[in-house]
Amino acid sequence: MTLPNGWVEATIGDIAETKLGKMLDAAKNKGEPVAYLRNVNVRWGCFDLTDLRDMRVTSDEYRELAVRDGDLFVCEGGEPGRCAVWRGGSRKLVFQKALHRVRGLGGVDIDYLASYLSYAAINQQFDSLLTGMPRDNQDQNPRQSGSESFLRPLMAGGRSPPAISGLRKWRLWCPSVGSCRR
Repeated sequence: MTLPNGWVEATIGDIAETKLGKMLDAAKNKGEPVAYLRNVNVRWGCFDLTDLRDMRVTSDEYRELAVRDGDLFVCEGGEPGRCAVWRGGSRKLVFQKALHRVRGLGGVDIDYLASYLSYAAINQQFDSLLTGMPRDNQDQNPRQSGSESFLRPLMAGGRSPPAISGLRKWRLWCPSVGSCRR
């Protein structure tokens, strides 16, 4: 791909911190019950919170897995790359291992990254990162190291292109957390 002047290609690992959520294991999970996001809660550009469940987490795990405004959650199964940016405010919530949390570094525009990942998923650019069965199987999983090395165009200084305002308008079909449905 030929990039415009001033743009570079960077990996997600170069521009963001990624974290895979907590594994569900009733025998090993300790601590207090806390609501958690699952793969089915993350829709294209929004969250469906109608069916949240609880898992036990310790205070250390909660600090590591707490959901914050601006966190991007990316599904690894079902529709790999399906993602949404959390804008639900302060809420006691963590996330399951089926999700990758992405936090931009150095002023990276997380909305642009979400839009790019959605574009890449729709255009099957994750296919080379998938393990398991062919694309139409529901149990495909991007490898953690693969997801960190996925490339995307980035303007110098981590800024998103001017067209991002148009992408944000496009995303207004899901203006608030919990407003979308499967």
